[in-house]
Amino acid sequence: MAMAVMSPGRAGKHFSYVPVLFLVAACILFCRPGPADAALPPETGLGVYGVKSAGLEQAVRTLRKAHVGDVFAPPHRETIARLKQEGFRVFLTLNAFGGTAGWQEFPDAVPVTASGAPVSPKIGGVCPTHFPWRRQRLALLASWLQQFGAGEHGGIDGIWLDFIRYPGRWESSHPEIPDTCYCPRCLELFQVEKGVDIPDGLTAAAAAAWIRTHA
Repeated sequence: MAMAVMSPGRAGKHFSYVPVLFLVAACILFCRPGPADAALPPETGLGVYGVKSAGLEQAVRTLRKAHVGDVFAPPHRETIARLKQEGFRVFLTLNAFGGTAGWQEFPDAVPVTASGAPVSPKIGGVCPTHFPWRRQRLALLASWLQQFGAGEHGGIDGIWLDFIRYPGRWESSHPEIPDTCYCPRCLELFQVEKGVDIPDGLTAAAAAAWIRTHA
């Protein structure tokens, strides 16, 4: 079943190291009709992003009038239970590598640009090769599944994985997509995957230039 989401879309850059569990959790199963799907073609679902706990009853009335059957809600038990009671399919959103929340705990998670400078806080983003951060994200995902359960039993119906990519902001008329990441960890993994040897002793900027020329 197709799904029309009433929110600005975000694409993700493919990254081979993202754990399989992330991909499995991203599968949203549209196996039963929502409360207002009758107004849409049978192969289409209508969803809305950003439903909040505050003002939920008014939101429910508005969603029904708009023929919305699928909602993205906060990880809040009472909110999820209320939406499920009303017959909506409920999805959570997990921010995989966006923002700057991980920078304080993991300073080496700040992506490094081709110039050798760290990516700016305005753009943000956590380096996708940072394994401790990835383990934390997976642990949060697992805790949601354990806490809220599956949709068939009144729990969540799926998890949207947001920002599964390297840093960049293209949701504007002037997109900012920095060339990243050239941290030591990414450079090491690049050499392993591509089977190349970057000369020793190069700075991040010099390594980026070498890669553009030789790899």
